[in-house]
Amino acid sequence: AHKVNKGNKANKVHQARRVHKARPVHKARQAYKVHKGNKAHKEKGHKVELAGPGDVNRQKTVALKVLLANGWEETWHLDPRTWLEVAVESMVMDYTQSGSKIKQRAYFSDSKTVDGLVIPHRIEKEYGARASLLVIETLKIDPPLDDKAFEMPAIPKPPAP
Repeated sequence: AHKVNKGNKANKVHQARRVHKARPVHKARQAYKVHKGNKAHKEKGHKVELAGPGDVNRQKTVALKVLLANGWEETWHLDPRTWLEVAVESMVMDYTQSGSKIKQRAYFSDSKTVDGLVIPHRIEKEYGARASLLVIETLKIDPPLDDKAFEMPAIPKPPAP
């Protein structure tokens, strides 16, 4: 065993780095414990596990593994400073090609507050050799809607022979 000089400046820097690196995971564990108290996901049959530190294009994240009731799995990457979504990795069905499962990664950015909710306004998806981009320009939460918008249109009568 070697002797550690606790007054050593290099040692203090090393300890500070170690604490700094551990904080996001510690905060994630705290958030996870709070989330475990929320029964909504359990009622639906989903499970959430802390997967530890993650990385999305060299951006450090906190990774959560979500096991859905249907057996599918997702990995959510959260920003350790803001707790906003950075990305999600999941499997999706590719109905355009072979009808098989393919890996998809969605990236979330340009988050804005709308009626007290922080919502990403830019979502980029990569799956297979394809990519898609969704940009939200205007967003309204619970706008008033006319019930007529949900009525089935009348079926036109076929023309007389």
